[in-house]
Amino acid sequence: MSRPTPPDRRARVRLHSIETGSTKDARFIVDVRVEGLDGRLCEGRGEASDTPDGRARAGAEAALDALTRATDGRLQLEVRGVKLVRAFDAHMVIVSLRGKSSLQAYHLIGSIATADDQLVRGGVLALLDSTNRILEKYATRSEEGAEEE
Repeated sequence: MSRPTPPDRRARVRLHSIETGSTKDARFIVDVRVEGLDGRLCEGRGEASDTPDGRARAGAEAALDALTRATDGRLQLEVRGVKLVRAFDAHMVIVSLRGKSSLQAYHLIGSIATADDQLVRGGVLALLDSTNRILEKYATRSEEGAEEE
C-alpha cells in the first residue's frame, strides 16, 4: 500500500534494512531493502571482495540494485567508482555514478562520513545521497505526467 508523502517531507528513497554475509571464496554479499518513492519495499543485492573498499562497493551496488527496482528500471544508473578516504577520525565513502533517463544524462557524486565498522552502510547511504537529488525531480515529473494522462 502506498503512503502519501507529507508536505514537509521530500520525496526520497529511504534505507529500510541491510543484511550482510560472505561466501567460501572470500566474497562479501550485501542485501539491502529500500522504501521506494511510492512506499513499497524493494530489495537489491551487491557482491564484492571482502576488503574495506569492497564492503563499501557491495553496499553501493546493492543499493543501486534496489533503487533500480524501486524506479521500475526507468532510471538507468551504473556505479563508476566507490572510494574510501580517511578524514579526521572517520572514513568518507564517495560514490560516483553515471546514468541517464528519458530526460537527460547524469554524473552524480554522493558522500557520507562513516565509522570504520559502518562501511557497508556508508556505501548504501552515499549512493542514496547522490541519487535522491534527481529522484525528487524525477518523481515530480512522473506525477505530473500521470496527472496529464
